Amino acid sequence: MNITAPWLRQLKPFGRHLTEVVCFPHSGGAASAFRALAAELDGDMGVVGVQYPGRQDRYEEPPITDLHELADQIAGHLSGPPRHRIFFGHSMGAILAYEVAQRLGPMGPTALIASARPAPSVVEATTSYLLDDGKLIEQVVRLGGTAAAVFENDDMRGMLLAVIRGDYQASETYRPRGGPPLNCPIVAMGGIDDPTTSVDELRAWSAHTTGGFRLELMQGGHFYLQDSWPAIARLLRSAVPMYRGCASFAGVFTDIETTRLILRPLCEDDRSTMVELHTDPRTTRFQSNPPGAAQVDLLFDSWLEHWAEHGFGYCAVTTRSSSDVVGLTGIRVRDFHGEAVLNLGYRFRPEVWGRGYATEAAQAIVNFRARELPMVPMVASVNKANESSVRVAERIGFTDYTEEFYDGAPSRHYRLGVTKQV
Repeated sequence: MNITAPWLRQLKPFGRHLTEVVCFPHSGGAASAFRALAAELDGDMGVVGVQYPGRQDRYEEPPITDLHELADQIAGHLSGPPRHRIFFGHSMGAILAYEVAQRLGPMGPTALIASARPAPSVVEATTSYLLDDGKLIEQVVRLGGTAAAVFENDDMRGMLLAVIRGDYQASETYRPRGGPPLNCPIVAMGGIDDPTTSVDELRAWSAHTTGGFRLELMQGGHFYLQDSWPAIARLLRSAVPMYRGCASFAGVFTDIETTRLILRPLCEDDRSTMVELHTDPRTTRFQSNPPGAAQVDLLFDSWLEHWAEHGFGYCAVTTRSSSDVVGLTGIRVRDFHGEAVLNLGYRFRPEVWGRGYATEAAQAIVNFRARELPMVPMVASVNKANESSVRVAERIGFTDYTEEFYDGAPSRHYRLGVTKQV
């Protein structure tokens, strides 16, 4: 991607993982609107802002009033070698990001963050671009994106209104041209007090992807993001493959369904169930120092934090016929002799032992890792005395890797695809 092109502004250099966040501004906005986001993100993510014609250093160019033409132009500058790329568009920028993703096809983003804009299938019925100058200024100021003071200078007012009016025309006259749903995950975000976009209109984005959908609501109005950059940065970090060499995208986790089970992300409502599961003497009988409720509480906090940081983690397991949690399985990042690995865990209620749930659920997690994080080593540490857990590890394809003390007891550390060390 040519970052020196007039269409693109590098707001933060790329890190070693070459992940890009490509930011599409709102109507009247510029690439610089995302400098605060760039400052919140760490060095592993590059940030690029799209610079539309008619503003800042492109002030001599007329605004483009057809959103499809705008998308055509931007897509031409984003084509190039594939890399992990996240599109983040706010307001008009959300629709523009979607249309650019449509044009790029398999070279498109690994995730789309659509902020403060109804889905493409929700047709705009407004014609604000036809308002007189006074009423248009009132509307812009009311939404909160631009302070009233900037319109007090005659020269500045004329330049700004030309840009805003042109962008409004592109946004309000936009109609989708069809095309298949995107195959990347979509996260729709919005402020709970945004007068321009309802929750149902945000949720309608789910129909435009086959790759998973998530809805995030934040405090604030149409420009909620001005007070939410740290939270948005956390969401973006969770949508980034965390290991160099990952061949696919693991950022937005969707429920995993097996023949009999559903695996979903842990949430706060699972806390009491997990405390009960991990303090039950029957499930901790092989632990030399079983945890108490307070210790499990702290563990649960760390599991939720892992989800927030990495976008995957330990899952609550239910059956397809009931929402009651019957166990836990999943993967977490762990340091194993100086190497970052994915640690496989599984534990189930004694009432469902003997039904093969642990094997079925753990196999689903192994399959998830093979799709999303194939280059990251995967380890399962099992107490040697726990014969049922040993059998589960071996049934899902682990080989005996090494034996040593772990968690106060002699344990086997199984690892996929690695022969036993001698």
